[in-house]
Amino acid sequence: MDTEGKSKVDANYSTNAEAAIRAASPFDLAGAKVLGRELGKSYRSIIAKCKSMNLDYIVQVPALKRPTQATKAQIVKHISDLTERNFFGLEKATMSALVSLLDYVATQVAQSDPAD
Repeated sequence: MDTEGKSKVDANYSTNAEAAIRAASPFDLAGAKVLGRELGKSYRSIIAKCKSMNLDYIVQVPALKRPTQATKAQIVKHISDLTERNFFGLEKATMSALVSLLDYVATQVAQSDPAD
């Protein structure tokens, strides 16, 4: 610590900037970006300062790289339910093959269903 009682880490932020950070807490990514523009700091710096001040930061959940879809096991179970047969080991087939098979089986079952 230096003679003023502040560590070198605190030297980048004035007391007014720290007060603005406290007033805007809790933060999320959008809030950190807005405050960063206002204070002339990067949003990463704002987030780091927020954490060093023990303030709440709401972490953004990463977006899924692909949409949520049924698993291979779920597709095989659905095929088994439609045909009333056990297809043990079919989970090892490719996803595209299983989806094609499910579409075919569902179409065949729908065509043979006398209730329609």
